[in-house]
Amino acid sequence: IRLLHLKSWSDPSKPLEGEIAEYPLDSAPRYEALSYAWEGQKPTERFICEGKELLITANCLSALRSIWAKFTVHACVWIDAICIDQSNVAERGHQVGLMRDIYSHAFLTAIWLGDESDNSRLCFRRMMDSDRGGRLKAEELRSLFDLLRRNWFQRAWVLQEVAVAK
Repeated sequence: IRLLHLKSWSDPSKPLEGEIAEYPLDSAPRYEALSYAWEGQKPTERFICEGKELLITANCLSALRSIWAKFTVHACVWIDAICIDQSNVAERGHQVGLMRDIYSHAFLTAIWLGDESDNSRLCFRRMMDSDRGGRLKAEELRSLFDLLRRNWFQRAWVLQEVAVAK
């Protein structure tokens, strides 16, 4: 499999950069797999990979920025849009067959639901405070429905990605 090694990034006005390295799945370094939705977006955001410009979706870029922000030095990530040659139909088919193993070998599967919205913080705060019990207030219920309407929850692949994740 190919893994993306994100480079340090100190200037938000410049594109995020990374390098790709290939590994046998059973001896790959510790990596984080990313589960996210392409959201029907056209790839329009710049990402520099191996010194070449690659266009990715805005949602993919947001997810990568979020992952990068967690690491102070180095992030090793498997993300389909970059780690699979999307122009190669045969490779895409082969990699889809490996996805169960890719997600199960990852030390962590990050689920990216998208950027924060007006009420997503409320929804997560309520979920974290679930021991409080009781009925949801109208605004809490609305925030939950808004969260569940996000594109990630509409993807069939997420069942496999989450089921095999550590």
